[in-house]
Amino acid sequence: MARLFDGELGYIPPAEFIPIAEKNGDIIRIGEIVLEECCKFLSKHVLSNMSLGIRSIQINISVAQCMQQNLKEAILPILQKYHIPTSMIVLELTESTAINAPALMEHHMKELGDAGISFAMDDYGTGNANCSYLMRFPFQEVKMDRDMTLAYFNNETARIVIENEIRTMQKLGIPMVVEGVEKLEQSEEMERLGVEYIQGYYYGKPLPEMECLRYIRNFNSAPEDYGR
Repeated sequence: MARLFDGELGYIPPAEFIPIAEKNGDIIRIGEIVLEECCKFLSKHVLSNMSLGIRSIQINISVAQCMQQNLKEAILPILQKYHIPTSMIVLELTESTAINAPALMEHHMKELGDAGISFAMDDYGTGNANCSYLMRFPFQEVKMDRDMTLAYFNNETARIVIENEIRTMQKLGIPMVVEGVEKLEQSEEMERLGVEYIQGYYYGKPLPEMECLRYIRNFNSAPEDYGR
């Protein structure tokens, strides 16, 4: 997850700087930097040692990036530069992306999908027509928004709705990632429901490169040279 650091303000979370970047156009350059840094990480640490257990990496794509006619040309050369298999890349798209340019989005997903890249619907549950987008667009994964996860544990109505959503994804054969899991009991409940992937601070916070590798080694009870 992208972070900014200012000498006076300290770390600035994405919720603060991303909306500004979207307004002034810097979001396109930020997206390019994030993609390149992810590819550098995979090339340097993962491709030579798949025992790390990293099979893919998810990267957010902004509405502004998707509005470009040449999205394929902006993405594939970076993967080729670092010799990253397209099968390792999952692009996360929000519902607002499909709302703004559905025909263009279908075009991008067809081109990049044919090249081997997968797509995940991010922030699932926060919009008005998520199910219709699942029917229209070839998403291979769904990420349930953190606010939905919190609602599940605080509201009986939300619990019923979300359980039905999870069962629907399971029937469709679409893996679901539940975001915002911060406690053991939340993780255990998601496991009970058969959720495929669980994400949140209970497992770990966003980390710099070397700290991330150290965390993976510790998580796998591996020696210090594991993954090098």
